Amino acid sequence: MASHTAIFCREEPAAYEVIGLGKFRGYGHEFEKAYTTCQIKGSTGHFRVISYQLGSLHFLVRHETDGFVGEIPTPEDSLPNVLNSLTISPKTASTGKASPISKLTIQREGQVVLREATLEIKTRSMYKVLDPREVAPQLWISQTPNIVRAYHERGRFSTPEVEDFTSRLRHWEKTHQDDIVLFIALINRIIQVTKNFGGSTTVQYDRVEDTLVIKKTERRKMLPDDLYALWAKKKFPHRRCHRKIQIPLKGVLLTLARGCPGREEDKADRAPTRNQSCHSCGQQQVKVIL
Repeated sequence: MASHTAIFCREEPAAYEVIGLGKFRGYGHEFEKAYTTCQIKGSTGHFRVISYQLGSLHFLVRHETDGFVGEIPTPEDSLPNVLNSLTISPKTASTGKASPISKLTIQREGQVVLREATLEIKTRSMYKVLDPREVAPQLWISQTPNIVRAYHERGRFSTPEVEDFTSRLRHWEKTHQDDIVLFIALINRIIQVTKNFGGSTTVQYDRVEDTLVIKKTERRKMLPDDLYALWAKKKFPHRRCHRKIQIPLKGVLLTLARGCPGREEDKADRAPTRNQSCHSCGQQQVKVIL
């Protein structure tokens, strides 16, 4: 936690995977190499940040994008034709410091890419048709409007097409309002527990017990000092809203109060949880019952 802002970061044993000789991980990576062009030489990925409001929460979401098209595609456009319109590194690169006190160096290169031109690439065997409902949550959270569904038979791909997924995303959002409200409530609960634990936790889903385990951890920096300083300078208004949200969770009624953290009336409204200590490390943890 940084003031009233919660910073989420993936906790993984390794940031990359080495695929050794004789190992097979599908055709996705090789397809991207063959059908897309790298705008910046030597880059390993393209990441974007999107901002939106969900309920009482303001989100800044970082996500990876597989590619983009130079023009907004129409249904009859095919990926090979559209890729011809890509512009590679049209501007001269420049280098500068992220801030006067930061050790991070930023190299400005490439071009601004509109969100409407971004796309997600999914490869599948021609015998396993991709259901749009499988990818809708991922594309909705990143608001990626286009998708390429590339089908192959033993590695030989048919001509892929760029599809406008915007209407499907609107439909998914309309038909999953309960899930979105539950997601907002869950994020609020994670933030509440993390504040009670001193501002630093790990969150892990337990498949066996169908619970979300929130463990208290030692506080560590997730951002450079110059960014944390921005929160120290910013003043946040004191909110006094106490509207309650009630959500059924598999037979258990979850009641959340949007109010001032720490107020007695708010403390009475908690999600169903179990407080205990981890048997292996002794750290305090909370299990949110799903």
